[in-house]
Amino acid sequence: MTRARVKRSVRGLPFFAHAARGACEYAGESELHAHAKAELLHAARDAGWAADVEVRERTPGGQTWRADVLCEHGRARVAFEVQRSGITLQDLHARPATYRASGVRALWLMRTRERDLRRGQPWQADTPALLMTERRTLPALGLPEFVHAALGGHLALFPAREAPVDLEVQQEPGRCYRCGQTHHLVRAVRFLVPGAPEVQVVIPGTHEGVGDWWNEGQWWPTRCVTWPDSRTSSTIGRRDLQLTAAQHDWVIQAAGQVWTYRSLLDP
Repeated sequence: MTRARVKRSVRGLPFFAHAARGACEYAGESELHAHAKAELLHAARDAGWAADVEVRERTPGGQTWRADVLCEHGRARVAFEVQRSGITLQDLHARPATYRASGVRALWLMRTRERDLRRGQPWQADTPALLMTERRTLPALGLPEFVHAALGGHLALFPAREAPVDLEVQQEPGRCYRCGQTHHLVRAVRFLVPGAPEVQVVIPGTHEGVGDWWNEGQWWPTRCVTWPDSRTSSTIGRRDLQLTAAQHDWVIQAAGQVWTYRSLLDP
């Protein structure tokens, strides 16, 4: 374990000062990385967990890993990783297995892969990763609030089984070049948390199987609302829709899931 002390700059910002002399292994660490670790450390301890930074351990198989912040409470162990530099999805997916071998649940806070993390992903259940801004905030909450939610078991994946969703479909009219009739083209299907539309997953209209899923669903007998976006397009939707198990599985396969706060999903 690397010994480090949390200090404060003249502006009152926390940072790590390494106690060891000589060349510092983390001399090239960014300000965002250092400050994020300090916030994670203080938030975890404030939540009643024992926490330390730059913790090194080995798996039973001898593989070495190092957590930016490792939190422990009884037998529960949670690692927070701040990923400032680029990383491939293959490497990202490989790391949780190393942590799991040591009985550790890991969460990634990332400044890269923004396009992937702003969309739902089917791998979020195995590799929890959330986008972190340069101001060290996450969707809807700051970093300390997120740590309390994560350690308190207040995070959940959306869409969730048995939790209602709002369904919106963006469509626009088009003319068939074969029969000459006008029909509607599905441009996107969105699933949103009721009352929290900023939390959503989207299936592009070009995704394979959207047409069949749409026609078989029979979504619109009741509670159908139309919102005109322009002269040529509109959005139709249903509120508080309960997906069947098969529909839920298809949505996750097609659009993935995103992390949100469990309280938003409570009926």
